[in-house]
This record gives sequence, structure tokens and C-alpha cells, in this order.
Amino acid sequence: MKKTFLLVLLTSIMVTAQQTKNTQKDSIRYVLEQVTITATRYSEPLMEIPYAVSVIPSNDLAGLRGYGLDDALQTVPGVLAQSRAGNQDVRLVIRGFGARGAGDRSNYGTTRGVKIMMDGIPETEPDGRTSFDFIDLNFIDNIEVIRSNASATWGNAAGGVINLSTVPSTNNPFLMIRSMTGSFGLNQFQIKTGTPIGSGKVYASLSNTSFEGWRNHSNSYRTLFNFGIISNLSESTKLNVFAVGASNVFHVPGPLTQKQFEADPAQANSFYLQRDERRFNRVGRIGVTIDHNFNENNSMSAMFFASPKYLQRSERNTFRDFTRYYIGGNFMYKNYLEISENVSNTFIAGGDEAYQDGAILFYNLSSTNQRGEQLRTNKREGANNFGAFIQDEIIFNDKLSVIGGLRYDNIVYYSEDYLNQSFGLQDKSFKRITPKAGLTYRVTPSTSLYANIGGGVEVPAGNETDPAGTYGLDEVYLLNPLLEPIISTTYEIGTKQILFFGNEKFLI
Repeated sequence: MKKTFLLVLLTSIMVTAQQTKNTQKDSIRYVLEQVTITATRYSEPLMEIPYAVSVIPSNDLAGLRGYGLDDALQTVPGVLAQSRAGNQDVRLVIRGFGARGAGDRSNYGTTRGVKIMMDGIPETEPDGRTSFDFIDLNFIDNIEVIRSNASATWGNAAGGVINLSTVPSTNNPFLMIRSMTGSFGLNQFQIKTGTPIGSGKVYASLSNTSFEGWRNHSNSYRTLFNFGIISNLSESTKLNVFAVGASNVFHVPGPLTQKQFEADPAQANSFYLQRDERRFNRVGRIGVTIDHNFNENNSMSAMFFASPKYLQRSERNTFRDFTRYYIGGNFMYKNYLEISENVSNTFIAGGDEAYQDGAILFYNLSSTNQRGEQLRTNKREGANNFGAFIQDEIIFNDKLSVIGGLRYDNIVYYSEDYLNQSFGLQDKSFKRITPKAGLTYRVTPSTSLYANIGGGVEVPAGNETDPAGTYGLDEVYLLNPLLEPIISTTYEIGTKQILFFGNEKFLI
């Protein structure tokens, strides 16, 4: 069991303020704009949440190259965001969670241990791995970063959570055309437009990015299309539709020895260069979210998505074809109750479901580093991730918040070898019940203290479930029966502050 203790001395949150002049006292008064996020699965003031949270607004995203998520996260405390080759192959670590991701070979171009969502729809696959094909920071309006262990809220591989929103904050019609060139052969063209429709809005964006890279054989190319409709069907019902598609190619320069690095850090690994090791992802997704208020005390929300994927690899002297179908959704019921004038209670219950399946075909690598004619592997590989949760929060005098919750997760892997029927269909299940508890006290409107304790669970990724190496002689297992999930417990105590800087006096 892995236990970590996190002490946050100070989290400074900058918020927008409205400045008004008090002529009698000749002072400045700041009226705070309430900042809300969805870290606890429903909209709540940031100062009341017993997690370490950072919010990156659209202003901070303007002017970034935007090719990789690391461009936006490098200044967030407790977050390590690195790109191996300068494109979207980001290694993402939040307070130690995710350190095993973005490795070489099968994990290249992905991250692990951190849950990433876009418009409330998971980018993270059922086994906990996340690729970044759909993410272009130039289309992101704001980012929420939960820097606390959130598995008890969001399930498998949620040592941290990153929630990106593509919905434009403006309600005015707009058209943006942007062209950018930069060092190492960076060329980027983008167009983005949107307009209000009734009480909602519609928007779309298109991006083309090419990058030669600072290392040899690290060039990449991506075309990305994004579309969204925000529609208020009635005063009590909101329906959102999101569609996104991407074609993404990036070459892998490979690792170097210390001696090679000292001689020429920009060179590529000779074997990677010779085999033209690369990844070619063609992916799409459509998602629908709905929110409905039955009355002022009871509401529900639901989400559904479907994502086909066609992935090709030149890797380990083989040409690899992956065809995957990823579908899922969630449902949540929320009840808000005012127990008395000074006490309120919020209860939620719901579930998440995500299923991914598809064929894996391995061929020999031809003399031109394309798919050869010899079929070496023909498998089916699937994963199902089901989770159910309950959570209750009680607030006293708008100052003291006490929250507790429980989540059950069941992640099942499926595997079948069509070239060796003796294996049959095999499966392995990982089950876990994860609790959490949190406490927040608002000392002043701009200062709060918080503490939490939460469990975490991370199951082995799909590429780790193969049996231990036996040089191809294992005729018993397709899935390693000895694997168990990583279990963690995190204790955290900290404070949140709203700070203002300036030479003039002010009142809060």
C-alpha cells in the first residue's frame, strides 16, 4: 500500500474583481466574482472544496503555441508536464501520480494515472491511459486542475483530474483566423467561429499544425476539427452536443545513451530512425450531455459518448493496426436541502460506464517500413470500467463544509487470440471500494482552510496485462493472473487565499 502525505502551505487564487470608488472614504472596494468548478461532480464555489485546485482562464491560454498540454500546465504548482519530442507526447505527473506514464514503446504519446476530460467527456480510456489527439489549447476556453487524489470521486487512475472546456465564454458572434510560424519548423493555421442561437450558442474550429521538431525524426502533423452546440431546451433543461475528429501523425526519435546525448542531443536513435517508428492516429468522437432540474431541490445530469479509433504503429520491428470502439456515459442525481436557516445539505448518487473493444493486428515490417504481408498477431482486446458513487456534503453557516463519499469500481479486461484458439476468451477483474472525507472552513471570504483523506486505485494498463516474459512459450494465460491494482491513501491539509496586488488600499 502506498501512502502519501501532502502539505499545501499556500494556494493563491487570482480572481476577477469589480472595482468601485468610495468617494467618502477615498478607498477602493473590490466585489469578488464567485469562482465555481466541478471538482466534486457538481458546480460549487472553489473556496468550499477540500481539494487543491487551480483554474487556468482563457486569458492565460492566449498566445501559447498550444500544440501540447504542457504549454498550459508548466506553471501549475505540483504538476510536472514535459514533452519528449516537443509535440503532443506529454508526460503528465500530478504530485507523483502519473509518473509511470508516457514511457517508451507502447506508452509513448500517452499519460497514465491522471484523469483528463474535455467538456465533461473522458479522454482517459478504461485502463487509465490517455492520448492527446483531441486537445489543442487554442480551442480551450478554460482548464480546471484538481491536484488532489480524486479516485473516490472519479474512479480509476484519478490521482489528479484535468477538465478542459471548449465552450466559448463569449455570447457574441465571433470569427478568429490565426496563423503562426516558429522555430524548428512550426507552422500552424487555425480558424474558429461561433454565434449565439436563441439562448444557446454554436461554435466550430479547425486547426492544422506541422512541426519538424528539435530532434531528428521527431516531426509531426495534426489536423483537428471541433464542433459544439449549447442549447437551452427550456428553463429547466440544457442539452449540449460535442463532436471532434483528428488525424495525428508523429514520429518517435527514441532514447539515447549518455554518450550519444553528449555527442549530439538532437540525433535520433539509429534503430528508431531505420524503422521509421511512428504513430498514426485517426480518431473521432460525438458526445451528448443533458442537465435537467426537476425543481429547485432535485436535478439530474447525464452524458453519453461514442468514439471510433483507427491507430497504426511502426514499433519494435512490427507494423501494428488497432481498431477500437470506445463508448460510455454517466448518470447523476442531485438533491439539495435546506435543513434550517444556517444548515444546508447536498447529496449526489450516480454511476459511470466506459467500454472499449477492438482488434489488434501485428504484421511484419516491410522493406519500406510499411505493413508487410505476414500476419503475426490477431487478437481482441477489451476493457470495461464500471463505477458507482455516493457523496454527501453538509454546510454550516456558509462557513464550515463537511463532505464524505464512497465509490465502487469494477474494471474488467477481456482478451482473445484468434491465431491460437486454445486460449479461448479470458478475462480478469479488478474491484475496489474507495472512501473519502473532507473538511473546509472559510475563515474569511478570501481565506479558507481545508483537509481531506482519500483513497486511490489504479489498475494495470492494457499493455501491462500480458503474462511475464516466457519467450512466447506461455500457452496458458493471455492476461496475467497475478496482477493487482495499485492502492494509495492520501492525506492533505492546506489553505486557499484570494489575493490582490496594488499600491492602493482596498476592502474585501
